[in-house]
Amino acid sequence: MSLDQYSFQDIVSLIGCYTNISTDDDKEYNGYLYTIDPQTSHVVLYDNHHLQVIFHSTIKTIHFDRQRQLASVELDNAVVKHDTTANLEQTCRELIKYFEMNRIPTEYKEPHIHLLGSARVEPPYVATSVVAENSLIRKRVRDLVMEFYLKKKEK
Repeated sequence: MSLDQYSFQDIVSLIGCYTNISTDDDKEYNGYLYTIDPQTSHVVLYDNHHLQVIFHSTIKTIHFDRQRQLASVELDNAVVKHDTTANLEQTCRELIKYFEMNRIPTEYKEPHIHLLGSARVEPPYVATSVVAENSLIRKRVRDLVMEFYLKKKEK
């Protein structure tokens, strides 16, 4: 089944479902559905203490197992629980350096990273923890956070 066949309400009800994704290059990804970016439709899966981002354009099929579902609170706790304070502080420092490297005005006011005077990234410093009233700025900052994690994973 294609992701495009699901409505927004369907997707919200599927958060936490165990998910199997096949991509165009015949790779398989499995995990609990953590989120789907509303702007790009990129899928984020959580499994075994890791988050995986699968780009919408690469998804061939997606299947949800409603019998294996975590409540969103359980899912958030599982993700955040493994981010110790030291890990969060390290991620915060690295993310600030990444923003500065991309010439984005950054200010740190514990525990938030403030950007462009109109956006902030809250702990655990992931794309879904970006807060901004302006949707274009929010999307741009979310994209940068996702790029940060993708580049970090490549290292």
